Amino acid sequence: MVRVANIAQMPNDPAGVSGADQGSLVVTTSRVSSATTDSRKFSAHGIPASVVARRHPDNRTAWVIVMLARFEPGGTPPLGLVRERLSSAVTTSPLIGARLRNGWWMPEWGADVRLTDGGDPLAQAPLQPFILDQEPPLRVVMPTTRDWLLICAHHFAFDGLSMLSLLRALLTGEEAVAPDFARVSSPRRPPAEEIRRFFRPADRVAPSARVPLRESFAARQVQLPQKGVTAALARACAAAAVAHNAGRGQRLARIGLSIAVGGVDGEAATYRRLDLTPKEDIEAAVSHSLSDPRVPRELVGLPRGAFLLRPALRRLSDTLLVSNLGRVDLPGTTSVEFYPVARGRSAVAFGAAGLRDQPTTLTLRTLNLTSRDTTTLLERVVGELAPRQ
Repeated sequence: MVRVANIAQMPNDPAGVSGADQGSLVVTTSRVSSATTDSRKFSAHGIPASVVARRHPDNRTAWVIVMLARFEPGGTPPLGLVRERLSSAVTTSPLIGARLRNGWWMPEWGADVRLTDGGDPLAQAPLQPFILDQEPPLRVVMPTTRDWLLICAHHFAFDGLSMLSLLRALLTGEEAVAPDFARVSSPRRPPAEEIRRFFRPADRVAPSARVPLRESFAARQVQLPQKGVTAALARACAAAAVAHNAGRGQRLARIGLSIAVGGVDGEAATYRRLDLTPKEDIEAAVSHSLSDPRVPRELVGLPRGAFLLRPALRRLSDTLLVSNLGRVDLPGTTSVEFYPVARGRSAVAFGAAGLRDQPTTLTLRTLNLTSRDTTTLLERVVGELAPRQ
């Protein structure tokens, strides 16, 4: 089944329920099992979202994760077939088409595929904030030219892996089944570590001189090693960020690096946070961290009464995020682009997804960089990876 109530790229389950509060309301939830998502399990009131509302330090992001599959012209399945397969997925997992009402998911109108005349898929309206009490947490868009298929989802309902599973279901008609994660321990971080992080916060990636009006996206195809992909990516991204800051006369001495590792049953912790310096062996540090089965809990927000502390808690945010979905089989596609949520002081998020026996598509999504600066930063990462190709 599509795992619809767990996230794999972020430590929070945000669920902005109105345009006014979008991005400031965080909802923490446990995984919903296939038995729970069976349509017969819905009561007259729906199913509980098991939520605890909290305020999140970053109220700028809309918490929309994006997946874009590209094809040769006419390469996508026909619109009617995609709609039929989406309807089948909603039947299997009703939360895909549900609405959030007073803390309950209500299986009301389902979901649909939007048709557009074409243009830039990453400039489409579906990237706008969700209003979860009025629409489902999923938008699927395809153009009349049938050369791309765009999936946008709210992070409260989807993670990158479940989006990938749904994409494959829409393309092949297979049942959408997201990989399950083994249960691991989740030790709390020592208070002293959080105190050190507060007084010695990670440096941010230097913003552009001109504040951009919208998010920026960039994508490049690269050849990656067969092993240690995520660690190699993390090293290259960190080195590129250091060079980016140096070019603007700013140091990047403390790197707060977040690595997506997948969700954990019943927990909100979903990534590893490493605090490193440019002189350390970042690739080795990431490899060691990923080999540890323990996943530490991360900050999930702050109580409503402490909302005024939000500026202070931004000091705990990351320098950059790296999320690698690995290599997948998606028949007919020429590439697949995955864009995690960009949030925090830096608001810099790298994503990676590759097709079997083809180059990996490396992406970058930013809030504080212009389109030109975003592209330049991603080119730096490609350059850092080049000697290892």
